[in-house]
Amino acid sequence: MRRRGFNRLNMQTKFTKENIPNAGKLMASLRYSGYENKAAIADIIDNAFDAEASTVEIIISGDQKSGKATIVIKDDGIGMDDETLSQALRLGSLTERDADSDLGRFGMGLVTGSISIAKRLEVYTRTEGAPVLVGIMDLNEMENTNSFNVQRDPATPEEEEIARSYGLEGHGTVVVLKDCDQLERVQNDEFENSLSKKLGEVFRYFLRAGKKIRINGKDVPIIDPMWSDGEHVRAYNLEATLEFNKVLELKLPTGETETFVVKVFRLPDELPAKGRKPLVGQSTQGFYILRNYRQLASADDFGGLWTRHNSLNRVRAEILVSGRFDSVMGINYTKHNVNPSQVMVDKVRAEVYEEIGRLARQYKSTKKKSHIASTELDFSEAEMSIKKKAKLLDKAVAELSEKKLVGTRKTPVEHIVREHERGGKITSDSARFENEDLGTNGPVFGVKKEGKITVITWNNAHPFFQQVVFALRDEQELVNAISYLAYALGEAKLKYSTKETSSLLDSVIGTMSKNLKALLED
Repeated sequence: MRRRGFNRLNMQTKFTKENIPNAGKLMASLRYSGYENKAAIADIIDNAFDAEASTVEIIISGDQKSGKATIVIKDDGIGMDDETLSQALRLGSLTERDADSDLGRFGMGLVTGSISIAKRLEVYTRTEGAPVLVGIMDLNEMENTNSFNVQRDPATPEEEEIARSYGLEGHGTVVVLKDCDQLERVQNDEFENSLSKKLGEVFRYFLRAGKKIRINGKDVPIIDPMWSDGEHVRAYNLEATLEFNKVLELKLPTGETETFVVKVFRLPDELPAKGRKPLVGQSTQGFYILRNYRQLASADDFGGLWTRHNSLNRVRAEILVSGRFDSVMGINYTKHNVNPSQVMVDKVRAEVYEEIGRLARQYKSTKKKSHIASTELDFSEAEMSIKKKAKLLDKAVAELSEKKLVGTRKTPVEHIVREHERGGKITSDSARFENEDLGTNGPVFGVKKEGKITVITWNNAHPFFQQVVFALRDEQELVNAISYLAYALGEAKLKYSTKETSSLLDSVIGTMSKNLKALLED
């Protein structure tokens, strides 16, 4: 007997009952969705640039440590009409997005970013020639009424005055975050500094294009982790080398073929990888992912493609995609992480992996040469000769020259360790010669005083050291003569270095070093 049963395929399912979430519980849970404060503020700024703003002003006031701070984010964009404001105050707005240029994606940035920091969100906005509109979302009110209700009305005269006090004039939008109980409990200026660095990196392409972001009246500088321009380059007068720059194609799940860009940079050799705040290291190497020129992820291994190693401390890569790559990049609504598909990882691996490996091998080769140089050179004769003639020499006064000057990194304790490694005692209390990697673009030698001792540090990455000093290591008289020249120049620099002249003398040695490098290279 055939058993009766339901044919599930032929059942007609009716979805007619509303399933509205508990407003208070949902909004409270979204406050803990993993938003970091600075990433949340960056999401609100996304809306400003999508609204064609040229300048974004951020004002942080009140006591941040007590959770009573207020954050005002004002832009001079096109503003919002009533329907756009209505959508902006919703979770998952229906505002139309341009995948090739807009920074927003899910329509959740204003709400989720704001409530991750504050309990109350106020929005004042105006389009050209229109009245001011006001939208207010209050989490305490939502919890008390268990509803998603918000205020959204034309501004009263009092609210118009409030909008003007925030700087809203012709057109634009002001976002006010009040009762910021989720803001980092640090000093206000500490948060301002870290926020400036974050925004300067995330929006570096926008700042480069002339957009402005200000925090409490101070311009946010470009912070380029690739060291091609910006605050780092200006402060250190060093630039990275672009080693790889290629437009790649990928067929997306939609069937369309789209392009993206990958760039690989080699940062300056002179940047230290050690110290309390190293400028390069394993924590900063990797891929920096940008969507429509806005950074989403930094120092990412890109699905395990990048293996962290000291040989890659000065190597970084940028991947620039449009919003059309969202599905294969695994971008979530907080926009501060990526989870690339295997297809995307494989495409980048096929094009870039060999270039990254080449740079790693190049670094290892340079370090190996540096080690050989440090063990085969003997400067003891030159050091002893300088000691014997110390009374005849015109030298810098030790007390005035204690500070570190050009490209040297060793301390007196490290000097003792170095002498022990050389298997002998300190040969001179007047001069000491060392060598270390100061970068291929660094000075031929560095000089400093350690008490009465003048320390000359040859740059073993410079062509002059490799092709002259090290190449003549078996010609001791020539090594001595070259050492005397470096000592004489170094002593003169120390003697005449003052606050006014130090930079000029550094520039003289720097120019000399660059010219020698250019003349000696093939």
